[in-house]
Amino acid sequence: MSIYTHIAGHDGPLTDDLPDVAGLESALALLTDAPAVWSTSAPVDVTDLLPAAVTGGGYDDLYAALLSGDPTHTAPDDGLRALGVRLVTEADDRGPVRFGLTLLGPDDVDLLLEVGRHPVFTATAATRLTEVLPDPSVPLMRLARSVEGWPRVAVVSCLTECASPEVREWLVRDGYRHSAAEPYLIPIAARHLAEVLAGPVDPALLGSACEIISTLLDEAHFEVLDDIPDTPSLLAALLRKLEHADHTLGHLTLLTRLDVYLSGPGWDTRYRTRGWTLAWHETLTRRVRDLLSSPAWRPLVETGLRDPAHIHAALSGASSQGIDPFPALLAHVRRTGEDWPMLLTWLTPHRLPEILAAAGEHPLAPAALDALAAALAPHPNHGPEFLLAALASPEPHTRAVATRTLTTWGPATWSPDIQTALRAAIATEPSATLRQSMTQLLV
Repeated sequence: MSIYTHIAGHDGPLTDDLPDVAGLESALALLTDAPAVWSTSAPVDVTDLLPAAVTGGGYDDLYAALLSGDPTHTAPDDGLRALGVRLVTEADDRGPVRFGLTLLGPDDVDLLLEVGRHPVFTATAATRLTEVLPDPSVPLMRLARSVEGWPRVAVVSCLTECASPEVREWLVRDGYRHSAAEPYLIPIAARHLAEVLAGPVDPALLGSACEIISTLLDEAHFEVLDDIPDTPSLLAALLRKLEHADHTLGHLTLLTRLDVYLSGPGWDTRYRTRGWTLAWHETLTRRVRDLLSSPAWRPLVETGLRDPAHIHAALSGASSQGIDPFPALLAHVRRTGEDWPMLLTWLTPHRLPEILAAAGEHPLAPAALDALAAALAPHPNHGPEFLLAALASPEPHTRAVATRTLTTWGPATWSPDIQTALRAAIATEPSATLRQSMTQLLV
């Protein structure tokens, strides 16, 4: 089966491997999330093989050369397009298909888009579209919508060179979504946000803008936000749009995080090097807090806390409205068994009995048991049954967490059941390091 037939026979995004047995380095690159340069083979110059391959007589020799490395050539593109079509549509191996894509022309957009749906070929197809079309923005957006992860980053990188109003709006509205590569795509979208906000903005587009900036308002991404040209003007433009919009929980999340950013550290540096002034800082702080003072937020949060589809957004804004989200979060965890790590961030000695009761209602997922075993460290002799379960877990990390918590508790607090369980764990522990840590507790 040719690779083209394989791809054309699948609808939607393609994440499966190809039917060829060659190109395993490319497959390994995908599995390890390598950037969008899929071939790591040695370069092979095929210039001298192209004339004969175009006439048909030397096709097999060219094909064999394309299997042996990463091809390069210095021949003019004239007359090579038909050879490219043949390689793309008939080849059974990814190397010849990839090389064929580099020979296609402006009449082959549909073929480039079809084969580019597979992540092995996305970057090559996107690059070729930019080379042969005076305005590749529309085809590139079609290609970007059909792929995810690093392949989408490759397409978006080509799209940003187009920078048309349609491209900018798509990047902000939807281009950064539906992808494991969102951390790489959101900063790209953010750099086009000011231009998009300068025009008409509908509720969905405003929601996307708030989501982009909310993500960058995580402390880990402050530097990305600070590097955007004229960040103060961008934030001011976004606040102006919010002043005239119907409130949503997404807007509240943005305002809450922005208030933390504006009241946090690092402002001496921003004044000196990032284009901020004290006047900008004070003005935006005042506008954010004016918006947060609206009485419309509280009923939104209270309703969201009761809605499984919106509880996470409601939780992020609850504190700014003076609402204790713990009762709603506890009910959510009891109902779904999810979000144990989030619930445990609200753990206090007063709330511990309720949390332990909830933990005992249903079997805990490994991640939940791991989080609970760690959270019990400051609370000796509370929830020992969960430490017993953690010691018996098949997950090495969970057993290690239980061991650290028992170390914090100290042997004086242990029940006989814990000592028995610890001896049993030592007898079966495959990790020498962890086994030694457990053994030292019994000394």
